[in-house]
Amino acid sequence: ATIALKIDPGYPGAQIDMASFHPHLTRTDGKAIAAVTPFSLDGKSFQQWSRHRKAGEWQAGVDNISTHLLLVDNWLTKYSPACHE
Repeated sequence: ATIALKIDPGYPGAQIDMASFHPHLTRTDGKAIAAVTPFSLDGKSFQQWSRHRKAGEWQAGVDNISTHLLLVDNWLTKYSPACHE
């Protein structure tokens, strides 16, 4: 799977928000993954997950792409073991 991140021009002071997946992810238990929308990038259809930090949680100089990907991993873990391609 590929994960796409939208990185604001103000990064690293501005937070990274959300993540998009190609191919789309589904749950094996048949439940819907909440707050997803289609997102097109380089001719591929991504599934954008609308997940956001609370105000003030992004710490410029501490948070970065790596810490955002840890957050994404936590989202996926929340849905595990039910997530798969």
